[in-house]
Amino acid sequence: MKHMNVLNAISEIDVAIHNPARLKIIYLLSRNRCMDYTLLLDYTGLTSGNITTHLNKLAQVGYISLKKSFKGNKPNTSVKLTELGAKAYRNWGDNILKTLPEDTKQQLYEGIVSNIRLPKYGQLSYRDGYPYMLSEQAQYLMHGFYGKGLSLPPKEEACVW
Repeated sequence: MKHMNVLNAISEIDVAIHNPARLKIIYLLSRNRCMDYTLLLDYTGLTSGNITTHLNKLAQVGYISLKKSFKGNKPNTSVKLTELGAKAYRNWGDNILKTLPEDTKQQLYEGIVSNIRLPKYGQLSYRDGYPYMLSEQAQYLMHGFYGKGLSLPPKEEACVW
């Protein structure tokens, strides 16, 4: 069957991440690796009980680790994305990308190519552009994506454990 690869990709989508609330959490942690509970609460817009439930589910599957401590006299919970969680997020993204319609993939490609420096020797073809596109992806994300008024929470450097 022609569409078996797409159907297989759909069945391989990780339900632990695919839930919108958990996807918000994983997304934020993928850009910061570690965040304070209250920051996650603010950025996701979830209630305290709701985010706690989702954090516990992500911790149960090993995608995040939770560290409880005290800052002064106040309790503090740090949430850190594990390597398993980062890998699961990348796999989730790969599977989502496989399920997109071809015209949407083409639009994504064209958007990326229009925001990167092209090689000295002419235009990139759709097929040949992938290796070059991947090597330039970090620059695109820094200048093309963040430069369009979108912002993420600040990177929290104090979360190294």
